[in-house]
Amino acid sequence: MKTPVRLGAFGLGLAALFGGAYAVAANVVPDGAVDQRLEDTDTEHDMDMGTETDMEDHGGHEADPVRGLSIEQDGYVLSEVAAPAEVGAEGVLSFGITAPDGEPLKQYTESHEKDLHLIVVRADGAEFRHVHPEFDGETWSLPWSWDQPGAYRVFADFVPGDT
Repeated sequence: MKTPVRLGAFGLGLAALFGGAYAVAANVVPDGAVDQRLEDTDTEHDMDMGTETDMEDHGGHEADPVRGLSIEQDGYVLSEVAAPAEVGAEGVLSFGITAPDGEPLKQYTESHEKDLHLIVVRADGAEFRHVHPEFDGETWSLPWSWDQPGAYRVFADFVPGDT
């Protein structure tokens, strides 16, 4: 069999295969199923931006590269995060930051109008909060309640001050 004939047969076979798959899908998948799935996906990815996003203050400039602290970066360590154990329970979210010398970091340089930005994101991205906790000299804290169950990641964005 010559090459052009083989390629032509292969192309016809592919066309028949995809045409058959389309015909089966058209008869099996109910009308509107794709539209419903797209609506469900949009709903799943809506984000709860929390109450302290202040997004109007951050618009109009190019985004900085992703920075921040996730457990450890450049010798700075995010201490154990304490937070309410149950969804809906009122409590306090608190943590500290240890400097490369092992001592608590006590000096911060203001960045984007705050000393520290705390980002809390559910692992699937469905929940998101950008908040600004208060610093008491060693520990950062703020009133906290979990809106939804799940695994969360905590990122602290800050600029160390002169120590």
